[in-house]
Amino acid sequence: MGVNGVYYSEDDGETWTSRSQVPLSNGAVLSLVSDGTILYAVSNRASVFKSEDNAATWNEIVINYTQAQVLGLDFAAVGNTMAFTAVNLGSFISTDGGANWTLLNPAIIIGTVHAFNNEIYGSTYGMYKLAADGTSWTSSVSGFPSGIGVTASTKGTVSLGNKVFTYYQDVFTGGKIFSSGNNGDNWGEVDADLPSAATTSLNNFIAVTPQYIYCFIYSIFSPGATGVYRCAVDINTTAIKEIEGLPSDFSLSQNYPNPFNPATKINFSIPQNEFVSLKIFNAVGEQVAELVNQNLSAGSYSVDFTASALSSGIYFYNIHSKSFIQTKKMILLK
Repeated sequence: MGVNGVYYSEDDGETWTSRSQVPLSNGAVLSLVSDGTILYAVSNRASVFKSEDNAATWNEIVINYTQAQVLGLDFAAVGNTMAFTAVNLGSFISTDGGANWTLLNPAIIIGTVHAFNNEIYGSTYGMYKLAADGTSWTSSVSGFPSGIGVTASTKGTVSLGNKVFTYYQDVFTGGKIFSSGNNGDNWGEVDADLPSAATTSLNNFIAVTPQYIYCFIYSIFSPGATGVYRCAVDINTTAIKEIEGLPSDFSLSQNYPNPFNPATKINFSIPQNEFVSLKIFNAVGEQVAELVNQNLSAGSYSVDFTASALSSGIYFYNIHSKSFIQTKKMILLK
């Protein structure tokens, strides 16, 4: 993503190709957000751009608020319910797909938003969830230290698998990572061993992969603490091994066993050297695991996948290379 250009890579970031330009007359695109089907480009003005054809074309959604200048920060969507946050204003909510917007905050304005498991989370001096009808924010801080809402805040939220993670900062004790495995009803501290330094950035502190949580800290009080930190996280486990024999065609086998709990095997074959990705998605199209993302020699492979951190349900696994794309369904029963 450039100032208003969208680029894609099919070789793990080695090369990039222009996909389209977001029709933004001024300002810049801050981030790309997907609900699993629709892609949104979030601007630092009063607009979000929507694409339903994988970023080939865009339609503008305007946050129609005229009482103050709107400078965008963050965006989340669950169906037609959308949340857009702006500098010094907090969160705007739309329940009709962006046609109309209402400025809606708890006592202290929402800074960042995140969609997870068909709910929208809002970070501020506390963690909040948007009501299903989009008319109110409900506090969701069970498990956080008691000082939250007075000296501490949650600033940035991400999710993977069946867990949601947030960066927690106390002006006196520094930063910590908290996670929830039950839709934000309760939270527990993740052993991230972060330094006692308050970060001064607005959002985008935290990212998560199946192996690690990453957290960025920018501290004006302790310059030596500025940097990116990571800690291991148990989202799921995978192992890949090569099977003897040289295949003559591409193939993706049905996972076995299926249904499974919590481990299963996925076999696939490639007749030539390829860059291969193998990913797991939930029923609404959200990626929950990445099992393979690398160059592989021609051959047959078996991937062991353990989904101990995922909840029961239907999942889809997708293999993608330059020459072959296929998706199959799997069922996790716990």
